[in-house]
Amino acid sequence: IFYAKNAFNQWAPIPSSPQAQEEQNIQPDPLFDPDIPAQYSILTPRFMGGRNTRERHFLSSETSFLRAEAIWRGWVAGDARAAYEEGIRRSVDWYVKAWNEVAPSNMQLEMPSEEEFQALLNGPKVQWDEARGLELILTQKWVDFMLDPLEAYSEWRRTGFPVLEEAVSVTGGPMAPPRRFVFPQSEAIDNAAHYQEAVSRMGGDTPDTKVWWDGG
Repeated sequence: IFYAKNAFNQWAPIPSSPQAQEEQNIQPDPLFDPDIPAQYSILTPRFMGGRNTRERHFLSSETSFLRAEAIWRGWVAGDARAAYEEGIRRSVDWYVKAWNEVAPSNMQLEMPSEEEFQALLNGPKVQWDEARGLELILTQKWVDFMLDPLEAYSEWRRTGFPVLEEAVSVTGGPMAPPRRFVFPQSEAIDNAAHYQEAVSRMGGDTPDTKVWWDGG
């Protein structure tokens, strides 16, 4: 799956069908943001009656991206670029097939041709660059996880990729994403000794305290 910023400078990871305001079922509040009518689309078949939609557990695309990462890090021998591009191809293959299984006949997608694949693989945001290999691999893996947001979130915490822009709070300052749940108050009361030990090892008990595997 490939992505690029759209006309509104927002990431668009999958094809969508922006609709004119009069074709929508709801009326956006123009006092909130005049651009909203052009920034959303109708629900897709994935979310409307797709009872037979494929579920994601551990796909071949993830295997390819894991191999690419291991090769790039020098853990195993192989061709990181080949594994990276294989992961992209397998991701596209899965999403096209998953879509076509639930979409009506007039919304079926065609698998990209080899020429189209090569053009996409040579795109500026996708083309292999050994120096940026890890970022490229994990960014495409993150996109592949678009229907598995918890896994995408965990991968981002583990690796720090893709590099995401922090949200801005109402006061204008940065608002970093949470890294973990804080311990419930009952834990600090009923299991005080072990709670203090754990907090001491982690360096705190706040939403932005990193767990041991969080290297991002």
